[in-house]
Amino acid sequence: MECFQPATGDRVSAVRRQFLAWLGPMSVPEEVAAELALALTEACSNAVEHGSPRGERDTFHVWCRCEEEKLVLEVRDHGRGFCFRGVTRPDPLAERGRGIWLMAAVTDRIEFRQETGGTRVHLEKDIARHLGAGMITAG
Repeated sequence: MECFQPATGDRVSAVRRQFLAWLGPMSVPEEVAAELALALTEACSNAVEHGSPRGERDTFHVWCRCEEEKLVLEVRDHGRGFCFRGVTRPDPLAERGRGIWLMAAVTDRIEFRQETGGTRVHLEKDIARHLGAGMITAG
């Protein structure tokens, strides 16, 4: 699954719906699909809020794919990036600041890459333990 979206909040929910439809034929358990949709939603929301210096004139790029026995989700935006120093538990009283922690909690790998023209969030989920052998077929 690949798409380019305008950097607006309403497109985040559209990407989530498209992602869940893409996952459907792979027989991913509902709980795992919900966790991955949550991680993707957080990454897209961050791209819109923090990675779009020109606001709605910017776009974000979503790329989801199967690699061997894992699902890989990537979101690229136009933001400057930040120095990622690991995942820390958010302040339970804070109204914000849970996105990275949530993404890390529901995936097996999280990585932030600063690239020319933007930042890439790379998420992986080892899906083999949740599926029978040979169930991942979409690309």
